[in-house]
This record gives sequence, structure tokens and C-alpha cells, in this order.
Amino acid sequence: MKVAELLLNTVFASLIAGAAYADTPPKRSRDFQGSYQTLVKDQHASPRIADCIATGYDLVKMSRIFDRLGFTEEDIGKARTVRKMGPFSDRDATKISSVISVAGQARPRANSTNWADITLRCGIVRGRIKAIEIKPAAK
Repeated sequence: MKVAELLLNTVFASLIAGAAYADTPPKRSRDFQGSYQTLVKDQHASPRIADCIATGYDLVKMSRIFDRLGFTEEDIGKARTVRKMGPFSDRDATKISSVISVAGQARPRANSTNWADITLRCGIVRGRIKAIEIKPAAK
């Protein structure tokens, strides 16, 4: 039993380690506006942070790695916006002017009982999200 558990944990860890991916923002879903309003009104997110997280919710709907994102009010309060002129990331050369980073958790499709710590990053140009990425949180 312990060998199977160790093997499962190893597979899960490798899945998460390789899970970072950058992508173009998805088309807004029908749920986007409701998610955005909940983030602004109930979780007191700024409009930019709410836009990033709601876009992340739409992105994860299409993900083969994760099926759900979770952010606490504390996570949202600690979100940062950093001015960064240049490419969004090593994997995405989209030119951006700032990056929003929000720590949170994501539930892997393969092992839905173990949520993983992640960072949601959104690349911004003239107030619009041009790139988005979900990556494992730095330890």
C-alpha cells in the first residue's frame, strides 16, 4: 500500500511540476460576468485582479491538467501588479507592459482530492489581458 501511495504522490508531483503553461486568454464564457461581479463585490477584488481571476476560471474550464481554481480573500488581497516591459514569460513571447500575479490553489483533474498551490499570472497591455499562465507556486 505504501509503495502505491508513494508512486501516486510521485506521479502527482511530476504532473504539477510540469503543469505551468502560458496561453492566450480564452474567449469570455457566459459565467465570466458572474464570476467577475462575485470577485469585486464579495471578495473585494480590484477590477483588474477580478478580470485576471475570472479569465483564469475560464481558462481552467479548457485545461487538461486542472479542473478548478480557488482563491481566498487573503490571496486576492496579496495579489501584485508589477510593471514589466517585454515578453510575458519564457514560454510566451507576447509583449506586455505589466503582470498581475495571484497565489491560489488548483485542483488537478487526475487527483481531485489534493489541491496544488499555484500562481495565476496575467500579462496586461493597455488594460487588457493579452497572456495568461497557471504555474506551480514557488516554494
